[in-house]
Amino acid sequence: MPTLATSAAAYATPAQLLKLVDWRLVADWCSDRDGSRPTRASLKDPTSPAGSVLAEVLLAASGDVESNCLRGGMYTVADLQALTTGAAGGDLRAMVAGCAVLRLAGRRSPVAGKLDDLPLASWTQEKLRALRVGEQVFGLVDQIAAGAAMEATEFVTSDPADTNRTVNAAARYFGNRSRGGC
Repeated sequence: MPTLATSAAAYATPAQLLKLVDWRLVADWCSDRDGSRPTRASLKDPTSPAGSVLAEVLLAASGDVESNCLRGGMYTVADLQALTTGAAGGDLRAMVAGCAVLRLAGRRSPVAGKLDDLPLASWTQEKLRALRVGEQVFGLVDQIAAGAAMEATEFVTSDPADTNRTVNAAARYFGNRSRGGC
């Protein structure tokens, strides 16, 4: 049986999501009743109907972000859990919020969950793509140290024609790539 590597908690709380997204939209997306909009306080309460919907969506959205970040092999679950504070943590929370917005809008109306109509979700998808392919990284100490070590290391290869040091040195960030052709 494979070992499960995932966080038990969401990387963003309902209160953090509501700082990034208008609570009235979130309330409408989380409501399963006609007529009455859940209150802001009820969205933060995981025991209320709307709060339980939001908590579940945030956990699923955290899984979306996690699977994208783990795919490239640059991050572990522990790395992402360490990012819950600081500037990089703001990016992580915003990406979870973007995935949650897309899920919530799609939950309410499958036609409403379009990236073009949801700027935060669109930004999130682009940011996740950039993280997945190594165009961007979170500012973790080991990654900063690895970058400094790459600059200080002289690379010796067995093939004198193999002079592409960046590709060789950055394998941790970009994963294994073949260097021949498309």
